[in-house]
Amino acid sequence: MSEPKLSHRACPLCSRDNRDEPASRWSRDEWTIKECPECEFIYLENAPEYEALADDYCWTLTVPQERNRRLQSEPLFSRLSQSWKQVWSRTLPRGKCEWLAQRFCQPGSVVDLGCGSGSLLKKMGDRFVPHGIEIDPHAAALARQVVEPRGGSIVECDVLHGLRQFPEGSMSGVVMKCYLEHETAPADVLRAAERILRPGGHLVIKVPNIGCWNFRMRGKKWCGFRFPDHVNYFTPETLQNMVQNAGFEVARFQWNDHFPLGDNMYLVAQRPESVAVAEPLRRVA
Repeated sequence: MSEPKLSHRACPLCSRDNRDEPASRWSRDEWTIKECPECEFIYLENAPEYEALADDYCWTLTVPQERNRRLQSEPLFSRLSQSWKQVWSRTLPRGKCEWLAQRFCQPGSVVDLGCGSGSLLKKMGDRFVPHGIEIDPHAAALARQVVEPRGGSIVECDVLHGLRQFPEGSMSGVVMKCYLEHETAPADVLRAAERILRPGGHLVIKVPNIGCWNFRMRGKKWCGFRFPDHVNYFTPETLQNMVQNAGFEVARFQWNDHFPLGDNMYLVAQRPESVAVAEPLRRVA
């Protein structure tokens, strides 16, 4: 693996430059975690540039690497954790993100950000025209096979540039499932997503919850820490603040959407009904 080019990041929530602040105790190796003293957002300050996150540190590579690292460092706990997850998945309904998208999004076009091979889009009902943005060429090719027969499309590039290719107000729903924790410019992406939603359209988010009890008990060994592809660490408060700062209204964020015993949380937001939509933008080829 080649040495990645690193970029210094100011706080993604309030834009404060925290380079003079001490590194958080959650930092590991060369990766520097900062906790913003202004807004309490937790983030990776020296994140690899986007190309490296999509290449050398892409999800398909880092997940098995991290699983093996944890298995070697904590073999007993890792095996117990995997067994518990299997029990948990059989006990509770699976696919909550998909369920929320189908419940809240009105019929029409829906776009999945970081759609991978299109597994979520495949589950969306016939009321929806599925679209996706995916930077991995192999995954994007598989996703096209899912969406094109239904009149959808896949944009093959990074998410921020991909969102700019959709006209304003063209989507009834935007889905960010396990995506926003990877995005080096989360506030910009949220604002871009708000632009392409029709007034009253919905955004569905799933991210790890660093405010959960498991993090408090596990500390640096918490499963939500994945260096360096997880660059943002949200609490319920900071997630809600970032979403609202982007112009959204929170439509659903109940106690069981950020249950303290779970490692993930779910939020549904809405573009205000009163937003005036400009003339559609010309789609970039």
